[in-house]
Amino acid sequence: MTATLNEQLTQQTENLTSLKAMLDKELHLISSRDAEALMTLLKDKEQLLGAIQNLDEAINPQLQALQQEAPLPENIQTHID
Repeated sequence: MTATLNEQLTQQTENLTSLKAMLDKELHLISSRDAEALMTLLKDKEQLLGAIQNLDEAINPQLQALQQEAPLPENIQTHID
């Protein structure tokens, strides 16, 4: 379970990094008033937000079960931090 959770947390970290990049790009597109590119980006952002939400829903029960057993392993805690 810990290995799968670690992989999921790694994926979620990558998703959140991608979201940050998208938000930076969105800000640039808003300031440049590129409506067509902005609409494309918004669709991509919507899909990424859905993926983040789905992965959160998969991670949370595993994380809660692991927290009840003992302190979190260091690699898991690092991802959460």
